[in-house]
Amino acid sequence: FSLVEMAVVMVILSAVIGGGLTTFSGVHDRQQFKEAETSMEKIQDALIGYAVTNGFLPCPDVGVDNLNVAQANFDGKEDLNGTVCRSQFGVLPWEDLSLKPLDNWLNYYSYHVAAEYSDNSQPISCLTDSDLRVMEGAVTLAEDLPFVVVSHGKNGRGHIDQTPAGPANYLTRTSVSGDEEENANPGDTDPDNA
Repeated sequence: FSLVEMAVVMVILSAVIGGGLTTFSGVHDRQQFKEAETSMEKIQDALIGYAVTNGFLPCPDVGVDNLNVAQANFDGKEDLNGTVCRSQFGVLPWEDLSLKPLDNWLNYYSYHVAAEYSDNSQPISCLTDSDLRVMEGAVTLAEDLPFVVVSHGKNGRGHIDQTPAGPANYLTRTSVSGDEEENANPGDTDPDNA
């Protein structure tokens, strides 16, 4: 073989291997997305089951103990201040729901719960309105929701940092832009694309 022939063979092999890796990556991404959809269905079922059993939805885990002192890690248990949530936004309380703590991309699920549905001193009424809604731009996709759970996907933008921030802020997040900005705003009642 001449040097030119070897170079041509290397270029052809590179193209074949590159195409195979691209195809494999696409298959892997679709598989992760399908598994994420299944996990979200399990989360929805667990939250509804919790509400049916207890008469209210669990509060988010915000990484503090019963005395509101910061923990080293999220423990997956709801964080209460008496009968109400310390925050309406935080990490999904996976331990209380017997679920896995992280999504397929190893980020915590963000969990928004309406105050009207999480106060454990009063049972949920199906007629209760909520200020949580899901929007795509200016279009409302769903409103009066009792809860919203967000998996931040492959890019992970806006996900909750692994270490709790403590009582001052409870949570810190990665930087966000575009659609993820709405998902990452805990004070906003319309998590966009959630």
